[in-house]
Amino acid sequence: MASKLLSGVSKLLVRGLNWIGDAVMSLPTIWNIRESLPTAHISILSPDWTAGLYQLCPAVDEVIVAPSKGLFSNLGLSRLLRKRRFDAALILPNSFRSALAPFLARVPHRLGYRTDGRRLLLTHAVSVPEAVKSEHTVLYYRPLLEAVGISWLGERFDLRLTDDTVSEAEVILLARGARPGSQRIGFSPGAAWGPSKQWPVDKFARTARLLSERLGVQPLVFGSDADCELADTFISLSNSDAVNLAGAFEELRHLVAAIASCALLVTNDSGPMHIAAALGVPVVALFGPTDEHRSGPWSSSRVIITRNPACRPCYKPECKELGHPCMLGIEAETVVEAAEKLLKSPAERR
Repeated sequence: MASKLLSGVSKLLVRGLNWIGDAVMSLPTIWNIRESLPTAHISILSPDWTAGLYQLCPAVDEVIVAPSKGLFSNLGLSRLLRKRRFDAALILPNSFRSALAPFLARVPHRLGYRTDGRRLLLTHAVSVPEAVKSEHTVLYYRPLLEAVGISWLGERFDLRLTDDTVSEAEVILLARGARPGSQRIGFSPGAAWGPSKQWPVDKFARTARLLSERLGVQPLVFGSDADCELADTFISLSNSDAVNLAGAFEELRHLVAAIASCALLVTNDSGPMHIAAALGVPVVALFGPTDEHRSGPWSSSRVIITRNPACRPCYKPECKELGHPCMLGIEAETVVEAAEKLLKSPAERR
């Protein structure tokens, strides 16, 4: 149960995360809030590119899209929030800016980690425990919730797709060349964070070709508008009937439904990786500059493939080492073997 601080809250604002992968990993936090505040109206404030993710979470009553950056956008947002008369705001991002609008809106209780010089913007500022910095990101907000009286009951992910969303996504897939009834394997060769996360596209393509030849699967290539050239290269090198889905989805819910249609996802450390894990889609995840113990897919049906040069993990968007050893050391045949192993023992879908 929630502490006296939050027990009377009827309207709670939660400032959500700014990256798709981080938003997925915050879903257990949202669920634990819902368990402690079953009758509260929970509104998520997030940028438009993650709003679609939170809209699929049944623990959320409403999603408010945060405006673009800038002082005036914060002033306008604060006026909107003030009119809504929230009882409390739980601010998940660590940034000063994310706490500014709730402060200007005079939300009575403003809760968050004491980071980025924003102590005076919060009514309840919680120090980040040293131990949580080495735990998985899914657990990062557990100490914050417990500090404000919300029990952590477990790690629950739940993304609900309506029949209409599934049908609309299938129309997009078929229009792009997907075969009806085919077994599909998704590939996510991009990484918005930076090129150092990316396994070479020719190795992705070889993996797709080998799996297509051996298993008769149809590859689906996921990516944003910025990944169109990368996806084109993947298609040309794979020598398969791969479906190019880069930039295909105007709404995030359709991307989620398309990933849900896959028997497996082969991916860099990326947003689609976390979506697949949340859905229970088996994942082969390729990790280089980032730490899989902190941001790996939260799933029992996964294989994480890494190589461990002395420079890893570096958390640098661009590799400064000769030969990008953490990623170039992973061979396509290793990935194919892992994929075949997972396909023989599919996970229970969430």
